[in-house]
Amino acid sequence: MRTAVGVGLAASAAQVVGYYATADLRGFGVSTSYLLLWTVAAVIGGPMLGAAGQAWRRAVPAGLGAALLVDAWVSEAVGYQVRLGYTSTAALFGVVALLLGAGGPRGARPRHRLIAGPAG
Repeated sequence: MRTAVGVGLAASAAQVVGYYATADLRGFGVSTSYLLLWTVAAVIGGPMLGAAGQAWRRAVPAGLGAALLVDAWVSEAVGYQVRLGYTSTAALFGVVALLLGAGGPRGARPRHRLIAGPAG
């Protein structure tokens, strides 16, 4: 789990660096306050998403990682609609969330089972 948390943090931090480096190279304005906001989001969200991915991979508990992924799409849909007023984009993100939720791991079985022998 520790590796998944570290990889989640590294991936999220790399996304922030890559996005703002590309924006600066393309001549777009780079706001220090937004850079700070997304860095904090990467530090908090990256490890959580890494842990959720690990939980999803191992299916312990079943559906936890998938639920976080669906939640991310729902959050984006709400943000696009409420904050930006992008109705078509919000609807697309909402549909993706519904499809991911409908195809979730119902009755998923863990890949690794603990085999218990007789005590003693």
